[in-house]
Amino acid sequence: MMSRPTDRKPRVLVVGTEFDFSREPRIIQEIRALEADVELFGAGKGGHPSMTAFLDHTKDRTFVDHILDKVLVVLKYYMPWLMRYRHRKLLAWIDELKPDVVSTHHLESAYIVLDKAAYLSFNSHEYIPRMYDGSFLWRWTKGWLIKKTMPGILKKSQVMFVESEAVAQNYLQAFSRVPETVIVPNATRERADIKPVLHAHPPIRLVHHGIASPGRGLEMMIDAARQLDSTVTLSLYLVGSAHTISALKSYASEAGNVFFKEPVPYDTIVDEMNPYDIGVCMFRSANFHTLYTTVPNKFWEYLTANVVPLVWDQSAMARVLNDYEVGLQAQENTVEGIVKLIKSVNMEQINLQKQKIDQISAHFSAETLIDPVIRRYVPGLAKSIAYTFKRSLNQ
Repeated sequence: MMSRPTDRKPRVLVVGTEFDFSREPRIIQEIRALEADVELFGAGKGGHPSMTAFLDHTKDRTFVDHILDKVLVVLKYYMPWLMRYRHRKLLAWIDELKPDVVSTHHLESAYIVLDKAAYLSFNSHEYIPRMYDGSFLWRWTKGWLIKKTMPGILKKSQVMFVESEAVAQNYLQAFSRVPETVIVPNATRERADIKPVLHAHPPIRLVHHGIASPGRGLEMMIDAARQLDSTVTLSLYLVGSAHTISALKSYASEAGNVFFKEPVPYDTIVDEMNPYDIGVCMFRSANFHTLYTTVPNKFWEYLTANVVPLVWDQSAMARVLNDYEVGLQAQENTVEGIVKLIKSVNMEQINLQKQKIDQISAHFSAETLIDPVIRRYVPGLAKSIAYTFKRSLNQ
């Protein structure tokens, strides 16, 4: 006798072909939100202990797969169908698994499974039509892929998750058809055990952690620290290009108040940030997304660590800070803007900000901002499938 879908938990396949499931914050938060309510399967890199089964496409590769890994670095932008051939095992697995919902992360994952998923949720991550608008190279690579594939993804998706209202508005301006769009920020788990570290005297301890890439213009933070001299220290936790990190170290070599720290694992970032005073989230960048629409992981991690975020008042992060009435906002996205703002505050004001952030931390935690939304939409899609199937059996 055929079992009804209502006799089991909804079966959700999470696809993130570009990500390590043990390290990608958005995927980790989704897994934590869903693991009690659904049966989880995954496809990507690494794995996760909450998954019933996981398909790691980096293992058991054939000679053809090795070749495709090389050529797809470029050809995926112009011949995206090659990505489907590269992930043919995943597509065959979907046929066998018959998931109720396929939850996709990133543009490429959504494109790969598009024809196989009856019900699709699309987590856009940071990709938007104008992400790197000022880059000619981006417009003719990733920008081209977005233009060609995104309309089909949006048409097929039942719901799209984005990280900020600014990203949602950009989608609405760029595409004629957009599914129900829900804001799911990159917030971290609440840490009630983390308390504000209050300092009585300067220096003000600035911190930034993230990816070192030339497009982010991290030199702006170093220049600001150099001008502020002994009144501040700046600690940089950087991952990414070794060449860029080396260049930044050389650039800061004469600044006695700038320190380069070893990056720490994702699960310990909040603890590492906790002793600092201000988390800098400003960049000397020409990228539309970096300036106007992103609310990056580091921003939420600063708040969880009771560190005061410093942002540009035209950024999407400023909208979040306005909602909670915390944080610092520079009126100019310049070295002078950072310097002027930090000179305008003292340790007492910073300590008060830290204490306020601690008092309202539950409001911007993953438990409040992510879990209820994911639980409502992803299992909700599966339940609607079960209801439709049950009706068909009874007719």
